[in-house]
Amino acid sequence: MTTITFSRSTTAFGEEVQEVELREPTGAEIRRIGLPFMSLPSGAIDFDMDRVAQYAVLLAKPALTPMAVDKLGGGDLIRLAVGLAPFFGDSTIPPTS
Repeated sequence: MTTITFSRSTTAFGEEVQEVELREPTGAEIRRIGLPFMSLPSGAIDFDMDRVAQYAVLLAKPALTPMAVDKLGGGDLIRLAVGLAPFFGDSTIPPTS
């Protein structure tokens, strides 16, 4: 599990959410949604933020709604993306702190 703390809370299912834990996705979930990023020849990472949002809804505890993810600040959405990356085995993604 990976813990992500938001810079500001969001609301999901009538509850304020300041922090979530992300569980590792299953093989079936990865096959259904696809990878949330790709490594570019330059070594940079290109995140697919729509897929990041889908994984956030699927894997977060407490649960997030699509609307809750949409209301996150940009930095918090990027924190989710970086928090997801290690589940997909790319060692070029720096760990979150």
